[in-house]
Amino acid sequence: MPPNDIADLIRENVMVAAPKGLFQVHLGGGNTADEANELAMSVALRSYATRNGKSMSEVFALGFDNSHHGDSTACLSVSSVDANPNSLPAFPWPRGPFPQLKFPIAQNEHFNNSEEDRCISETESIIKERGQWGDVGAIIVEPISSINNQFATPRFFRKLRALAKDHGIPFIVDETKTGMGSTGKNWGHEHWYLHDDQVPDFVTFGGKSSLSGFYSTLEHRLNADATSVQQ
Repeated sequence: MPPNDIADLIRENVMVAAPKGLFQVHLGGGNTADEANELAMSVALRSYATRNGKSMSEVFALGFDNSHHGDSTACLSVSSVDANPNSLPAFPWPRGPFPQLKFPIAQNEHFNNSEEDRCISETESIIKERGQWGDVGAIIVEPISSINNQFATPRFFRKLRALAKDHGIPFIVDETKTGMGSTGKNWGHEHWYLHDDQVPDFVTFGGKSSLSGFYSTLEHRLNADATSVQQ
């Protein structure tokens, strides 16, 4: 059972690190990235399904190539095939393409812009397709891909965020590896320089943070017992 001062402990030790625009936190029971991302996807999918009159069996989460969000069934289902060499159980959900940039960035701006636009276009096609797995009910992405440590420009991530918002899809940023100052900023997505109306719906943390969970916007509040709110 949590101590009587749990709300104060969370406010002073967890909410002080909250990403910009995210005023609540939900903590898991452990400290793994798997748990954090599972929790966020579960809440995001349920939120989308409820708003759109769908059942949970009619929605799925969309991940991207070269990613690795964890080794649970749901996490492997949104991760790259390369992240599952032992063929552990996972849903064969489609994945969006992650940009393959050329370097140096400045000298290859035209190619990189075209490559990022291609990935956004293909991702939107998956959203509009509504195939055998139903609607895309959540989008999850890493600021730096776990496979090959690839990244895209802020332009790509802002376009991806706008795409999710245009289709009413909760947008999850997996910061279990890039959070806590790993990239030079407290959160990797801070390098995208998002405006106030572009903040992610969910930002996950786990592993090195010694506890797992996610920050989210108030739109995705669960209940007073499970959530701490700071305004």
